[in-house]
Amino acid sequence: MQVVDVRRPTAPLTLATTLVLPAHPSSLRLGRHAAVAWLRFAPGYHKDTVLLLVTEILANAVEHSEGPLVLSICSTADHMRVEVTDAAPLASPLGPDHVERVEDEGRHLKMMKLLADRWGIELRLADDDAHVRVVWFECSRGLSSRMRAAT
Repeated sequence: MQVVDVRRPTAPLTLATTLVLPAHPSSLRLGRHAAVAWLRFAPGYHKDTVLLLVTEILANAVEHSEGPLVLSICSTADHMRVEVTDAAPLASPLGPDHVERVEDEGRHLKMMKLLADRWGIELRLADDDAHVRVVWFECSRGLSSRMRAAT
């Protein structure tokens, strides 16, 4: 496991964690441990929801990538963002609008659609020739708007 310093030109972050993980099932546990540690210093988020979504986003990456994976967790004043970057094949990119049509393959992404306030999949240029896929979700402090609507 390697810690990487990632600087983003966005709003000031109050807390950030980035880990490089192998595309192996053991990364789910390691990612959850990192999220638990992060949540100890960022109160107000629904812990069970965040840990479930971290597990799902990492499971999706482990299933569809050869690695390495980069897990990033950061927050601003009112929400947190979790990203997993991988070098997965880009033959059939998925987006939020396509998840309903994906049967078994999209089960991890369907969980994000149900529980996260926002989520998406981006393609980013890693260097001159290579692209990486970034799957991300955001949650607000307290219960997500989707969970509040369900109760």
